[in-house]
Amino acid sequence: SDSQTSRLAVEEILHDGRKIDELIARLIAEHVSDPAKRQIIQGEASRCFARRGLLTLSDYRNNGGGLQRILNIVWDFRRDLGRVNAAAGLRFAAIVACPRRFAGLLRWLKHRALERPAWP
Repeated sequence: SDSQTSRLAVEEILHDGRKIDELIARLIAEHVSDPAKRQIIQGEASRCFARRGLLTLSDYRNNGGGLQRILNIVWDFRRDLGRVNAAAGLRFAAIVACPRRFAGLLRWLKHRALERPAWP
């Protein structure tokens, strides 16, 4: 099932996420008077779109996207993508850097381990 979003280039999806994040930041600045709440909400919105961007790049990689192209895109969008927490960043790095065959083996081993009972 091809969606409109799935046919967009990765850069377009990330750019759209940036525009939405900037729109939300402007709306928050206009409508949230408490500076502490405003900062928290803006931070959460930015992290949300950063995680969305990393998921987009992970999907691109899982569908055969090249590592060098991903690294170039990450560099171009580093300001936006760098807003995730360390765990999300490390998970993304592992997904992107891990060879597909090895990743498939790890997923298979994980599912096998989950199928086995914890106690003999």
